[in-house]
Amino acid sequence: MDRAYLVVFEGVEGSGKTTQSKLCKDYFDKKNISSTIVRPFSDTRLGRRMRALLLDTDKDSLLQLDPLSEISLFEAVQRQAYTEKIQPSMEQGKTALVPGYTFSRIAYQGYGNLGGSSEDLRLLMGQAELLMDHRWPDITFILDRDPAEAMEHAKSKNKDYFFEKGRDFAFYERVSEGYRTLADRYRRKGAVFLQRQQIDAMQAAIQDCFGATLFHPDALKEAYSQEALHHRIYIYQKEKGIIPR
Repeated sequence: MDRAYLVVFEGVEGSGKTTQSKLCKDYFDKKNISSTIVRPFSDTRLGRRMRALLLDTDKDSLLQLDPLSEISLFEAVQRQAYTEKIQPSMEQGKTALVPGYTFSRIAYQGYGNLGGSSEDLRLLMGQAELLMDHRWPDITFILDRDPAEAMEHAKSKNKDYFFEKGRDFAFYERVSEGYRTLADRYRRKGAVFLQRQQIDAMQAAIQDCFGATLFHPDALKEAYSQEALHHRIYIYQKEKGIIPR
């Protein structure tokens, strides 16, 4: 395969973003397809520093950020990950597998922190589309998980941060609803909603989608546009009866 794709995995904590990106890397390796995993908050210097800053729960240094200020920080990390890691990898012919990208910011900050108000969401959606105009993902898998399970998973990972942020079940309900809304809104832009299921079954569903879309003979042609690919992904979901609600 000569084409390099941008493949994104989204979802609440514990939904399987990192696990599925690793399984896809193994799958691509077996098919002799060059790929790389890019984690925006782990694989750039800016991302690592920002993560340390945001997760610092020391009372004397804890940041009390306005939600829109926090969003701006996430935007900077995302943009840096794209220019420093994603774009160069794709220029080298490597498909980029990214666990957590633009939709994470909209779901967590827009729906979780800001409550999903229409005015704030319009602003966030506009910023997201502006940022992604440089390279909208070819396919975005949105992995579902029960909000209560997501909350417990987050609490177990960083208890102090979880309580300092005041995240509760209602927060994760809003985030989950945000992801479903995004999956519905962007079905014609390569967003694919996958119901919660066992890890192997989820990976099988992802590979089936790859086979019918990214790896379809037409999609591998140099002249095949991203718009045409997104349409193929949309038709695939209709045929499979994949709906986010």
